[in-house]
Amino acid sequence: MRCLSVLFMCIAFLLPSQSVALAFAPQPPASASEELLWVTNAVDAPRVSFHTMESESAKRKISYHLYRPELYQQEPASRFPVVYWLHG
Repeated sequence: MRCLSVLFMCIAFLLPSQSVALAFAPQPPASASEELLWVTNAVDAPRVSFHTMESESAKRKISYHLYRPELYQQEPASRFPVVYWLHG
């Protein structure tokens, strides 16, 4: 991993900064069929609910699934750990 970091730094110094920035700039989809899918299909699983929201940064509707543990209904005053699983 360290070798890759050193290699990247060497390449970055050899190329003009604008070329490096362009190489890593997000590219638009080549066609509408390659458009990123931000609203996924709902998953049918116990204690999983499907939700959508408007995202300012994505400038579109996105979806997410929420899993609540079994004790969530039985102990509403309790706090539970949160895990964010980001796709991408």
